[in-house]
Amino acid sequence: MRLGLTAKFLGTFLLAATAAGATEQRGAPGGRAQPSAPQGLAQQDGTPEDRAIPLAPPNQAAPAESLYDDTAPTRIASLEIPDNFPRLCRRFALLLETRHFLQKPLDASVSRQAWSNYISRLDYDHSIFLQSDIESFRPWEETLHTDLKRGNLEFAVTVFERFRERLRERAAFVEAFLEQEQDFTADEEYTWKRKDAPWPEDAAA
Repeated sequence: MRLGLTAKFLGTFLLAATAAGATEQRGAPGGRAQPSAPQGLAQQDGTPEDRAIPLAPPNQAAPAESLYDDTAPTRIASLEIPDNFPRLCRRFALLLETRHFLQKPLDASVSRQAWSNYISRLDYDHSIFLQSDIESFRPWEETLHTDLKRGNLEFAVTVFERFRERLRERAAFVEAFLEQEQDFTADEEYTWKRKDAPWPEDAAA
């Protein structure tokens, strides 16, 4: 479970970096994305490579991993995070900026997309989390890129713990509901596809 949690979290960053880079490149003639120019060459039409982090030449070392802070906690909430997981996150952040084909710097725009990706992966249909949960996750929305470089998994673990809590509450509600006598003649409606609906305000909703 812990490895799956970390893999899911890191996967949201990979998708976010790719999506952010593709969005920036859609301004090309004809609306088609332009591929990044090879290392050392200018972009077509004179566009500078101001968004790229060049790969280290073969005779030079890659950016030092020491640039990525090593102060993140290794145990968060009720899940014990193995000691190598924060290091894995820091290494992932380093490789994502320097080895991903778009070489997109990790910034607030990537953080926002990763934040949204992770929550959507857990609750795609807006049927598990409450609106209050989403608001409690909001402080991380533009800081996840910094947390990733520090190896800080607090956001991923906090959201996942809340997800498990809501699932337990949902299971308890269903079990209690099924024990009641049901009236199948009542004129009631149930919205079973909630993807485009807002998150419920409370459990009663």
